[in-house]
Amino acid sequence: MQRIQKLKQLQDHKRTEQLKPFIVGGTYVDSLTKQEVGQESKQKLKNQLIRPICPLSLEPIQKNKLYIGDCLHAFNIDYIKNWVEIQKNLTCPICRKQTVGFSVQIGTNLEYFVGNRHYNIFHVSDGGWVSHTAKVSRNAIISENAKIFGNAQVYGDAVLFGDARVFGNARVYGNAAVYGNAQVYGDARVAEFARVSGNAQVYEFARVNGDARVFGNALVYGNARVSGDAQVYGNAQVSGNAKVIMEKLNKGLHTS
Repeated sequence: MQRIQKLKQLQDHKRTEQLKPFIVGGTYVDSLTKQEVGQESKQKLKNQLIRPICPLSLEPIQKNKLYIGDCLHAFNIDYIKNWVEIQKNLTCPICRKQTVGFSVQIGTNLEYFVGNRHYNIFHVSDGGWVSHTAKVSRNAIISENAKIFGNAQVYGDAVLFGDARVFGNARVYGNAAVYGNAQVYGDARVAEFARVSGNAQVYEFARVNGDARVFGNALVYGNARVSGDAQVYGNAQVSGNAKVIMEKLNKGLHTS
């Protein structure tokens, strides 16, 4: 699909941009020669000067304490959690945007905010949302208005875009793509070169893999398996212990 290829091209460009050398005091650290600072001093200079300052603690943030909000402001994780969970401030102290990615108790209601962008993920464009509990690998793409939360994982060369949602304990991996308004959740798995799109839903313990396509208003759930060159679309439902391998299933409930 051309759109997926374009997203991957943008991701490669983004990664290249991220790998440019840091600027410290107007000087590219990587441009300093061994004669000027020595290799060891150069590394120390990097370690000391590129650490962001937490606006709450007013101290440099250690690597294992770094938390980046959806607004891309950096904090010491202990201080921002105190800011949110104890002081009940639900916005970034710098720009006032909603920025947290962990659960917050407000009165008797437990509200969950999804808005954390992981600092170690190469996002494409300005979209893509990842909760702090979810996991996304380096090569995966979460773009546009797609969201991954809960304990879900997206890895390999998988792509999420559009208004797709992956949550619960779901896994999307390989070269799979989930897009449109599609949802993958529960303990479902979408893998290999599978595509889930439209308003389709894959959930419970369902598996979609191979070159399978699930789209339209289709539902795949239970212990169902959709694989090979199968297509499930329209208002079709595949559930129970059903296996669809090379069929085109348009309407009706497939439960065998």
